[in-house]
Amino acid sequence: MLENEPRKAGRIKCINVLEDDSKNTDWITRAFNRKYYKVEGKIHEQIVKTDGEPADTFLSAVVIKHVGYALNDDEKKKKALRNIKLLKKRLAELEKNFDSDITQNNEKEIPYIYYQLGKSYYMEKDYNNACDFFSKGLSFDLEPKLEYVIDMVETYGYAMLNCGKVQEALSYTSIYDVFGNSADFKFLMGLIYMKNAMFDEAVNEFQKAAEYKESRVEGTNSYLAYYNIGVIYECLGNIGKAQEYYKKCNGYSKAVERLKNGRHGNLTKCRKTGV
Repeated sequence: MLENEPRKAGRIKCINVLEDDSKNTDWITRAFNRKYYKVEGKIHEQIVKTDGEPADTFLSAVVIKHVGYALNDDEKKKKALRNIKLLKKRLAELEKNFDSDITQNNEKEIPYIYYQLGKSYYMEKDYNNACDFFSKGLSFDLEPKLEYVIDMVETYGYAMLNCGKVQEALSYTSIYDVFGNSADFKFLMGLIYMKNAMFDEAVNEFQKAAEYKESRVEGTNSYLAYYNIGVIYECLGNIGKAQEYYKKCNGYSKAVERLKNGRHGNLTKCRKTGV
């Protein structure tokens, strides 16, 4: 794998299986030459150059399946608490040395630690704390193309929706030009508009998401987008249109259930529904 790119680190495709059998995909840096790269960090380690600079990477053909997130609520809570303890210890070490002469690498690691703390609280369903740490991480001047930065932005958006900060989440319109070129971000924007009763804008974003061939989270470019469009049309009383989109969901269980029940929603319920 590294023969053609000996001075670069290879990113492998990791398919994460979640507790409800849904899937999301990450590209993670795992193949590297120890002459040029090293492992940095005590938890959620990163591959960096031996001088501490970010890795130069390429996409490999390697695909793995990861089931470490397929946990029940108790298991997730235990894992999250363990991670939070280790991450806070590391953060304290970094912040203690922040004013020393070796701050360059520390300054790069601190926002990543904030990101991982946010993810850990999110796993524990403590969405307010998740928002706090994501906000701290994003307060740094970060490269928007980095995989973890993209994930931090998107997970922060979901955390805001999950703790009722739906109007605050509308601020994501200001970063649309930077992060909006993916099915996952457009799907998230659809949810943000949906939760704010901006239904025309929501349908538009879900339709845009469904135009992408690939997505990081399974379904955001297909059946989940179509399902939410169906929910909106159902809530607005356009049952024909709703059924049209439910039928596009390729057997998605929630869409099948709505087709069977033929229920009529209301606008308040519409803001609370969706996936």
